Amino acid sequence: MLALFLMGPWAGVWLTRGSLAPSELFGVLRLTDPLVALQALLAHHVLEGSAMGGAVIVAVLYTAFGGRSYCAWVCPINPVTDFAAWLRRQAATAVLAAPRHT
Repeated sequence: MLALFLMGPWAGVWLTRGSLAPSELFGVLRLTDPLVALQALLAHHVLEGSAMGGAVIVAVLYTAFGGRSYCAWVCPINPVTDFAAWLRRQAATAVLAAPRHT
């Protein structure tokens, strides 16, 4: 899937457009992350029929082929938050270690 997204900027062949949450494949098939669709529905938003259909298609594909591998490559939230915490600690250490001129 990532290769489909990268073909556009790298080779000028736009097979898919969008992001990993909503995207459009071949300019026809709209795909939506089912978790994003569920979040929108729980927030009392009304989704277009194509968004709901895309969410169902993606959910079926995840269930049939993805299993637990989806979250391992699409949403690496733990490494991202760990890196953000490390950056915050580094910034705080740099501020505390800076000499103060009074």
